Amino acid sequence: MLRTVFLLCACWVMPAFAGTINSQFPTEIDPHGHYVFYSHGFIVEGHNPKPVHKTFGIYDFVAVKEALADESYHLIAYHRPKGTEPFVFAKKLVADVEALITAGVAESNISLVGFFKGWGIVDNGSQ
Repeated sequence: MLRTVFLLCACWVMPAFAGTINSQFPTEIDPHGHYVFYSHGFIVEGHNPKPVHKTFGIYDFVAVKEALADESYHLIAYHRPKGTEPFVFAKKLVADVEALITAGVAESNISLVGFFKGWGIVDNGSQ
């Protein structure tokens, strides 16, 4: 019984500790903050944040962002439109990283991670 109460309280309290999730480039930059860019896989491109893959099932982009969120950094996770050109989007990420650096964020406080096509975009942007 006590364990159930604890789990219910933890589920109720935990969202209050979640980090900032940005679906657009943040308008206010914390020069001492840490920033993580997450770039999703190809299947999420378009309007549906929960597409279904015939083999792997649901890619719940909202849940992925919530799972990645942490109070120690600002998460930036764009929902790319269908047919996004990887090299063009990589240039956007480069411009975003440069904007953070210009605003005083240390390079060591910026991370880029991606999944499948998202990793290809991140990898192209880092070169």
